Amino acid sequence: MSDNSQIIKRISQVFGYTEQAREQRLDIMGINPGDSPVIKLIHQHIIVPHHPAIMDEFYDFLYSHKPTRRFIRDREVVARLKKTQTEYLLSFGIDYDSDDYFEYRLRVGLAHSRIGLPMSLYMAAYSELQTILLSYLSKSDIEDDELQLKCVDVIGKFILLDMSLATDAYNLLQTKNLTDSIDQLQSDKQELKDQLIHDTLTNAYSRSYVMEVLGKRLTELQRDSSKQMAVALLDLDKFKNVNDTYGHQAGDQVLISLSETVISCIRQQDIFGRYGGEEFLLILVEMNRDKAFDLAERIRTTIASKTFTAGKHEIKLTVSIGLSVAHQGDTKEAIVERADKALYQAKSSGRNKTVPG
Repeated sequence: MSDNSQIIKRISQVFGYTEQAREQRLDIMGINPGDSPVIKLIHQHIIVPHHPAIMDEFYDFLYSHKPTRRFIRDREVVARLKKTQTEYLLSFGIDYDSDDYFEYRLRVGLAHSRIGLPMSLYMAAYSELQTILLSYLSKSDIEDDELQLKCVDVIGKFILLDMSLATDAYNLLQTKNLTDSIDQLQSDKQELKDQLIHDTLTNAYSRSYVMEVLGKRLTELQRDSSKQMAVALLDLDKFKNVNDTYGHQAGDQVLISLSETVISCIRQQDIFGRYGGEEFLLILVEMNRDKAFDLAERIRTTIASKTFTAGKHEIKLTVSIGLSVAHQGDTKEAIVERADKALYQAKSSGRNKTVPG
């Protein structure tokens, strides 16, 4: 069930149209029990005998204006609308204080809102219906001038009541649609932000984000020389063999597990991101060389002792790590380059090592 259909089923409850609330709306519109015999006369002398002609004139008006004509081009649609509009007209002002009367008018507003009928055309249609009813009143056999004036007043009051109820519902759906659109935009924005921040495979941070954070942390370090920071580059040893032996899907599963393993070893304030392929960058904030080396070693030994599962396969892996400590005046490119050189040394000297740069 759609949200809109849920609104339709409980529209009067949404607006809180209790008996007291209905009485308040009628009072605002100036409608009172004395109008009941007048509305009965209007039905007896105008609506019941002339409703087919009234509907024809009403739809001639809609057809005569291009903005409204585009909503009623299809003959089947017109036939259905005429039937619905006739039902509405035959209930005009009848049992006006009932919940059913309010509910029906509210649903009319929802229907018009769903098809995208502009509010200006909506108002024009109600105005035209009032004009047509008044024209038939002037031609009716109600000859008493005072009674005719009462009929004019009552027609106007019920047109305004019906229009106000339909407009309430129309605006509710328009507001809901706008709210839904805003919520969707916010959701899309957050999703896009998450995609930019996180690597889509491993859920580690993306390269662009981790480099952005590195730049900010270095700027903070330049302002406060007491701050410390280290950077580690991690690279899986002989990862190509995993892809060649077990397939790229198994390789992806290994990278996901590796990311989870590293994240479990580091602190909340540390930043871990995928630098590219099977290479990862780790920013260790407020950490000197010795502590950074100890943490890097803990990560390395944890990975070496772990058995990675990829489908039915159990895979043993090691990682090489290059470590670099930040200095005053460092750029992010410079500190990463030192870590990269240290990583190369770890690889060239036998792999499964942590080498400080």
